[in-house]
Amino acid sequence: MSASSKPLQAYWVGDCDLWAAEDEAQALALANAIAADPACYSLDDVVPAGADVLDVRLADEEGKVAWTLRGMLQAQTAPGYLAGIEP
Repeated sequence: MSASSKPLQAYWVGDCDLWAAEDEAQALALANAIAADPACYSLDDVVPAGADVLDVRLADEEGKVAWTLRGMLQAQTAPGYLAGIEP
């Protein structure tokens, strides 16, 4: 991470996708870059993810606690897709 970059934060864009980005504008740009319609989302669709989401312990296929979204965010080295949920 360069000296000028901000720490990555987690942002929901839309209802299902969580992005690691430096700010809301970057999360929006990342989401719109892969959307079928490049203006699919607006800043109104971007919401910071709270501790209630980031600290949930997620289990692997055998039911063993394997990770948290906060851990995944901390391991992320560049802005990009973090996780998604199925509606």
